[in-house]
Amino acid sequence: MSRWIRPWWVALLVLVLAVSLVGAATARADIAPPWCGTPEPDAAENLPDGTDPSDPPGSFPHIPYYAIGCTLERIESESPGRMTVEVIGRSARGRDMYAVTINDLHTGGQRAAYSRFQRIRRRALSDPARAQQLLERGEAKVPIFVQAGIHGNEYEGVDAAMRIIEQLATTPYGTNPAVDAVLDNAVVVFNVIQNPDGRIAGTRFNGNGFDLNRDYLTQSQPETVASVNIFREWLPTGAYDLHGYVTPTLVESTTVPHNPGIEYDLWLKWSQPRSDANQAGLASEGFGITRPVNNIPPRWIPPGETLPQGWDDWGPFYTGQYGQLRGLDAMTVEMCNQIDASCGIGGVPRGSSAGPARFGRRSSSCGRPSTSCSTTARRCCSTSSRYTGAAWKTRLVPS
Repeated sequence: MSRWIRPWWVALLVLVLAVSLVGAATARADIAPPWCGTPEPDAAENLPDGTDPSDPPGSFPHIPYYAIGCTLERIESESPGRMTVEVIGRSARGRDMYAVTINDLHTGGQRAAYSRFQRIRRRALSDPARAQQLLERGEAKVPIFVQAGIHGNEYEGVDAAMRIIEQLATTPYGTNPAVDAVLDNAVVVFNVIQNPDGRIAGTRFNGNGFDLNRDYLTQSQPETVASVNIFREWLPTGAYDLHGYVTPTLVESTTVPHNPGIEYDLWLKWSQPRSDANQAGLASEGFGITRPVNNIPPRWIPPGETLPQGWDDWGPFYTGQYGQLRGLDAMTVEMCNQIDASCGIGGVPRGSSAGPARFGRRSSSCGRPSTSCSTTARRCCSTSSRYTGAAWKTRLVPS
C-alpha cells in the first residue's frame, strides 16, 4: 500500500462486502443448499430463502453453522495458496470458531510489501518511532480485520463474509481490479462467526446468555478472548464488525450512547475521512449509508421544542438540566458539571434550574482549578473546549 493509509482503498473492502451481500441471491451455487456437514437444527436455515412466493424480495439461503467449517475447507482447496483456515477458539457451548487469512504472495511486490509489514509489526509495540520510519521507506501490506455474527440473530454478516472470502480466495489474479487492489495492499483476516451458539439458537446472546458486544472490557467470554487474540496477533489497521439491520447500511461513526472514554477530536480525525471514503464508494454502486454521529443536529434544542423527527428514540440521552455535548454522554457531562462546581472553574452549581449557558465554551478560570481536582477538571475543560463553534454546540432539552 501507499506509505500513508489511503481511505479509498481501505473502503474498497467495505464496498466489496456490500456488493457481495446484495448479490447473495445470485452468488455462486457452491455456497447454497444442499449444505455440506452433518445437519442439526439451526435458526439460520429456517429464515426465508426465496423459495416461497411470500418470501421478502432479496431472500436467499443462509448458511447454517454446521456447513461453515466444511465450506471453508472447500474454498481453501480451490484457492491458489492465498487462503488459510484455522480454529481460533470455541464458543461457550464448545463450537469451533474459524479464522480465515487471505494473503496473496504470488508477486514480488506482494512479497516485499508483506515482508515490510512483518518488520513493522515486530517494531510496532517496542519501538513505534522506528516502525513509522520503516513505513515511510516503502510499500507495506496492511492487516484488515473482518468479524461477523457477534449477535447471533443478525445473520447476513456471516453470509457476506463467506462470499467475500470465496471471492478473495478464488478469483484469478488480474481478472478483477477491486480484488487485485485488496490482494496487493492488505492481509485480510476474518473471524467468520463470532457467536456460533447465538446463530444456531437465533438469539443476540451467546450460549451463556451474554451479549458479546459488551464484553471487550472484561473479556469474560471465550468468544471474546478468541477475537482479542486476533487483534493482538495482527494489530489491524482497519476493523469491520458486521452487524444488522440498518437501512441504508450503518457505517460506524458512531451511535449513541457514546463511550465516555473516546477522545472524539482524536478519533474523528481518522474516522470521518474513512467514513467519507466508504460513503463515496458505496454511492458509486448506488448504495447509501447511515452515519449516526453526523446526523445529530449540531444546535441547541430550546425549552419546549421536541427532538427532530427520527430522534425520538434517543430522547433519554439528550435530556436533563445539564444538557449534553455532541459526542459525550450525559454521565460524562454531569461529571464535568459537578467538577466545575466543586473546583470553581465556572460550572453551574448543582441544583440550578437552568442548564449551563455555554457548556462547551472554556470558562475564564478553566485550566486553573484547585489542586485536589486539577487532573480531571482540566480533562473536562479540555474536552469541553474542543466542541465549540457552530458545528459543536451544546444540546439542551427540558427535563
